[in-house]
Amino acid sequence: MKRLIVLLNALFIVFTAVMCFIYKNNYQLWLKALTASGFVAIGVVNLIHALLLKKTKGFPFLALLGLALCMAGDII
Repeated sequence: MKRLIVLLNALFIVFTAVMCFIYKNNYQLWLKALTASGFVAIGVVNLIHALLLKKTKGFPFLALLGLALCMAGDII
């Protein structure tokens, strides 16, 4: 399970980095939204990981909420 979480995090990090490069060369709102969704996806993966380990839910949930609000603010 730990390897899957690490793999998903790595894939979303690479996705976000590639999308930043693409967005830098083509400023369109939908690309900005897609780029920002990458770091929210990382937050979702880590929240699921915390829930599966039955660790405290408070911080991972607040971190995901913060990432989602940052994404919304970035797009708007």
